[in-house]
Amino acid sequence: MKKTSSSHASIVTDYLVVGGGLAGCVLAWMLHERGLRYVVVDQPSISQASRVGAGIINPISGKRYSSIWNIGAMLPVALRFYAVLEQKFEEAFIREVPTVRLFGSEEDRTFWHTKRAESQQFAHFIQQDQIPRGVQSSFGGLGYSSWHVDTERVVERLRAWLVSNDDLFEDIFDEQYCTFSTDLVQYKHISAKKVIFCNGWKAHKSLLWGELPLSPAKGELLTVALECASLDTLLVQGVFLLPLVDGTVRIGATYEWDDLTDSTSEAAQTELLRTAQAIFPTEMRVLRHEAGVRPAARDSKPFLGLHPQHSNCAVVNGFGAKGAVYAPFAAERIISCFEEGAAIPHEISLVRFSPKNI
Repeated sequence: MKKTSSSHASIVTDYLVVGGGLAGCVLAWMLHERGLRYVVVDQPSISQASRVGAGIINPISGKRYSSIWNIGAMLPVALRFYAVLEQKFEEAFIREVPTVRLFGSEEDRTFWHTKRAESQQFAHFIQQDQIPRGVQSSFGGLGYSSWHVDTERVVERLRAWLVSNDDLFEDIFDEQYCTFSTDLVQYKHISAKKVIFCNGWKAHKSLLWGELPLSPAKGELLTVALECASLDTLLVQGVFLLPLVDGTVRIGATYEWDDLTDSTSEAAQTELLRTAQAIFPTEMRVLRHEAGVRPAARDSKPFLGLHPQHSNCAVVNGFGAKGAVYAPFAAERIISCFEEGAAIPHEISLVRFSPKNI
């Protein structure tokens, strides 16, 4: 049942965090580490984007072998963050996964050689003609390490922690109840010095942030049991096949820009299975089929910054499928921006957009 402000005592806090998915939960934890007060406002159920996110930190992505922006700075922050959580909750949340990215053609292999020659950051990637047993590829691939974060479990544990501390207000956030003054943000019964919006793709409907260049994309994923084989390597070629610790395999992901619902489609399941079995031909039994909408930015980088009219209002968004690595770094940056006046890197700042897009 939706809770109303009339059923709650007034709360005074430092930060109001809008959104209780991965970004909002990570931000709340880092505010806690700083000794700052906070309240998270989010709908009662965990958002589908956080529940179905693959949680893969892959150093390269896309057809053009693009590196994640500033991976050298972001990865250590992410690894530290998840290590702290593992110690706190005495549970494993992140693991290193051997990865093979398969070449789809001779042209693909040639393009990689050109890409590698452009930057030393790819020097440790190993081209290998010997690929894992049972994998179909005529052109070899690249061997390197990725990481898998159980983002669904991270969000579940952090939300339970928020509830235990009485720091989660379950409510479908409605901007009409949010008012601003010079040094105060008021939302129903909550008075905060600052507010940070981490509400994912739905921000594109916001009166405050609706002009930001979000490009929400629905993604569908499968979890399958392999009937006659096993897999211990993350395989990437068009789709990914991610072996999970329980022996099942996650397959993803589709991209859909028109249907932004959480509904799954038989066509997506058929295509994912067809593509996955072309790479790793074995019988696959579908255990779960899920969908969620990613908060993707049009230039494939997150965006952080302050609202041009409200200096105590900020946004953290645009993670797309890379929330596992972006969220800890983004949380650190936006807190430092508010608490120390630190500048946000231009590449992920709102200032990279023209005024009409803010």
